[in-house]
Amino acid sequence: EMEIAAVHAIAELAQAEPAPVTIHGATYFSIDALSHEKGLAVQWDPILKNVTVTTRDGFVKFHVDSEFFLSPKGFAKLSDKVIYLRGEVMIPWSANQYFENIPASLSSASCHRIKKIGSRAG
Repeated sequence: EMEIAAVHAIAELAQAEPAPVTIHGATYFSIDALSHEKGLAVQWDPILKNVTVTTRDGFVKFHVDSEFFLSPKGFAKLSDKVIYLRGEVMIPWSANQYFENIPASLSSASCHRIKKIGSRAG
């Protein structure tokens, strides 16, 4: 019965928007696509490799190569590390479970990149 349940869960994931991707045996979602679906704002910091998603309750922050994320309730552990793949930050399926509980909070989704700002001496 567990195998049948697993097959049904995989079939449901395959029909989900955004579509999941299997990487090294783990299921991942694009954080941009998932946030856009919920109408949440996303900010990517390529220097620190952080993604901040703004929610009604505050923000959620993910860091590439980390198994933890920061939410308004504190740190939480993910099933797998957050990865950067082909220009997109991918979060493991366990993070998607957190997003399921977030109601759509912003009228339109947007993605911002933080630009590197340098200072000149003198």
